[in-house]
Amino acid sequence: MTENSSTMKVLRPGEGFSRVGLFGGTFDPVHLGHLRVVLDVKEAFGLEKIIVIPSAMPPHKTLKHVSGADDRLAMTRICFENRPGFVVSDVELNRRGPSYTIDTITHFRTLKRDDESLMLIMGTDAFFELHTWRSYKDILAAVPLIVMKRPGLDGDLLESAERYLKSQVDHGWCYDSGAECFAHDMFMPVFVHEVCQMDESSTEIRRRIKNNLDVSAFLLPGVAAYIGKKGLYR
Repeated sequence: MTENSSTMKVLRPGEGFSRVGLFGGTFDPVHLGHLRVVLDVKEAFGLEKIIVIPSAMPPHKTLKHVSGADDRLAMTRICFENRPGFVVSDVELNRRGPSYTIDTITHFRTLKRDDESLMLIMGTDAFFELHTWRSYKDILAAVPLIVMKRPGLDGDLLESAERYLKSQVDHGWCYDSGAECFAHDMFMPVFVHEVCQMDESSTEIRRRIKNNLDVSAFLLPGVAAYIGKKGLYR
């Protein structure tokens, strides 16, 4: 990886490029943990904006376990409305069939300005399943990854991530301590970033609602009101 490569241009601020994050998920429901971690990532990586993308039909989940797309989109919009630097996109909801990340990346690459670079934001669970995704090598060739590490829950993630990349993707990966990322001659870099503790999970919130337990500490008031009005997760 050379100083003049497109990869280095993406990573270094002050070269005329603005960074845009892509953050997808089921968001069933979207909660304060989602909000906190993307605010953290936005600041840490100097992202101009983050595009939040609810998935219509996640390939790794069955529809019977996922709430309606319209409800998840509405809750996500409530969570991120009036927050500078955040945009909620329905691009995957308007696409027929399963939501494949490579299609979403391709879509936003055609729309981005010449002075914008995209970065894909994901959690560790998604990262360690990356080799099962459609066209995963094309994803790694197209955009840098930001892998969000939860404090105290992932052990030595750098060691695990390097072992995973070398065994499941390509043996040419190595950790660049200067750039603080995993580097490869043929792929974009992979960053591991420790985010603030996220005590919430959508699964636990759904369970608490079903059992009539208080969830006010985990949801924005507008999202909680929407869930109550629609009778979701009962």
